[in-house]
Amino acid sequence: MAAPPPTPPALGEGFYPFPTERRGGAGDPAPEELGVLLQRREQDLLLAAELGKMLLEQNEELRGRSQALARDHTAALERLEQEKYELRRRLESGVAEWETRVAELEGDLAALRAQLGHQRLEQQDTSRESSQVAQELSEQNQRLAEQLSQAFQLEQRLQDELMALRVENRTLGMSSAEHAARTQSLQAENLMLQERKQELERQTRQLREETEAMQGLVETLHENLLLLRREVHEKELQVRPGGAAQRGGSAAGAVLTLHSSCPSPGPAAPGRGRGAPSTNTVFRENIKTFPVRPRGPPSRGCCPCPTRSLCPQLTLQHVQLGSLRGELESQRRLFQESDRDETLKLAVADRDEAIIRKGQMELELAQVSLERDSMSQQLLAAIRQKMALCQELEGWQDDMEFIIKQQLKLQWQQEGIPTSPLALSRTPAQAKTSPFFRRGNSAPNGTSFLSLFKKS
Repeated sequence: MAAPPPTPPALGEGFYPFPTERRGGAGDPAPEELGVLLQRREQDLLLAAELGKMLLEQNEELRGRSQALARDHTAALERLEQEKYELRRRLESGVAEWETRVAELEGDLAALRAQLGHQRLEQQDTSRESSQVAQELSEQNQRLAEQLSQAFQLEQRLQDELMALRVENRTLGMSSAEHAARTQSLQAENLMLQERKQELERQTRQLREETEAMQGLVETLHENLLLLRREVHEKELQVRPGGAAQRGGSAAGAVLTLHSSCPSPGPAAPGRGRGAPSTNTVFRENIKTFPVRPRGPPSRGCCPCPTRSLCPQLTLQHVQLGSLRGELESQRRLFQESDRDETLKLAVADRDEAIIRKGQMELELAQVSLERDSMSQQLLAAIRQKMALCQELEGWQDDMEFIIKQQLKLQWQQEGIPTSPLALSRTPAQAKTSPFFRRGNSAPNGTSFLSLFKKS
């Protein structure tokens, strides 16, 4: 009789689906029971063999999984070690770069501090100079106030638009369509200002051309005057009349001296030698038909201080011409009474006519010089107005650009869109220092608006 098989220590008896019958110690079983027991033992052996085979397969599978997990663990460990080394190397390079950057920034900070001290010293000197310049320019700004009334109206309109933009900026309810419409209106106004600038440039070119034409006319008159002077000198050499010719030459020399020493602009004074007798009818008609400007207050912007000193000199010139007419008439009567030859009379007549023409040309030359200087003053005034409008246009464009950028920035912040520092280059502190915001508190007399030209 075979002994009962031992129970596997790892699995236990509860693992088998069938119970194992152990032989009792009371007595031997019967032969029928022994055959049944043998069959059961064979079945148990078969089940144990299958169970061992299954356990071996599971053991092999678990061993393969364990090896795969070990390989994965080793690969992950190597990867982590490599990443750790890479991160450590990056950290060391970043620390070195940071130390280098800190050293550079410290050097830049020291240089900027030195530059700031230098700039503060320069600012103190500049503030003293600017106070003196501001005191000098305040008087000039008072004179420019009357000429900038039209620009002041433009400033008022721009201030109204600025107030409207501030209200719209406070409400923050403007949509994209309203932004586009506002931008189009600003562009249209900008185009209008550019057209106005072009119109002023065209007027300036026209004034410059007219001034050049007047200068050409003055040169032509001067050449004619030289020709007449040469003819008169030749007549005097031929005739030699005596004291009258000398006095006529002295009067002509006084007129030439007056023209050469007083080229300043100003209105011509009327003649005062009305009581003196005329030489002949031709001289009286030429004097009457000659265009002489009447006396009166000088036009604003066209008659500077040197012009006022020219009026008494022109009056003296007319008095000298009147005395010269009396002397010429007395000399003519003497020649007619003495019944000189016809050649001498013709020479005297030619000389008198040349002297009259000379006086007329001197008067015309003085008149043209005054008109030329007046046109020059008008041209300078137009250039000043053009410069003022250009400066105002530039300030207005900068302020409009800043306002649009601020509105876009507020809209982006409201919508949660990140703003780029390059897109909004001007800060609010820079915007408050712009000329347009400085004009926000301008008085009605336009003094604060004229302060824009103190730096020009």
